Amino acid sequence: MQPAVVTNCLDLRGLEKYLEPLHRFLQGVEELKERVEELGATAAAPVKALKDFVQRLRREAPEMIDAGVQEKRKRQAEIEEKRRQLEDLILQLQHLKSKAMRERWLLQGTPAVTTEEEEFRRKQVEEDELRVKKLEDSIHMLLDIMAGLYTVTVSTVQSGGRTSVFFPVDSRVRQQCVLLLLCSMLVWTEWWIRSWG
Repeated sequence: MQPAVVTNCLDLRGLEKYLEPLHRFLQGVEELKERVEELGATAAAPVKALKDFVQRLRREAPEMIDAGVQEKRKRQAEIEEKRRQLEDLILQLQHLKSKAMRERWLLQGTPAVTTEEEEFRRKQVEEDELRVKKLEDSIHMLLDIMAGLYTVTVSTVQSGGRTSVFFPVDSRVRQQCVLLLLCSMLVWTEWWIRSWG
């Protein structure tokens, strides 16, 4: 199975919109707690555990968002650096090509006096072609690096009835994905509690 390429896997601004539903969810948990207290003390323990989990998540979410924003800025700085390098290489390539073309044009009109001069001209043309090839290879390598900075590879594995998703990225990005999944799960739970009550 080929891994799928997903661009812009994480939109960190999207995490901020989940903080307000978390606040509303906490209010819903408070209402649920009041109803559970009416039912009895044994039903209060799961609600308290859920409330503690949501409060902890609410405290940690801004820190995780800040870490994600810092990671995003770091990636953008890397991309800008590679883009500047790419522009420099392209300018060098254009300069070298125009120089080589100008030298060929000037040398076409003058006959070679000796075989040594003819050999020198041929070597000069070969060296220019080699430098052009190296610059083109460097440009392609930088383009590949930049493409890797823009994308995240995601592969899925199915076992039984469950599907697992693997993100080959660092742990902070993984934490942000988990936070996003938890927030969406909490929004769904809030809806379920409201429809149940």
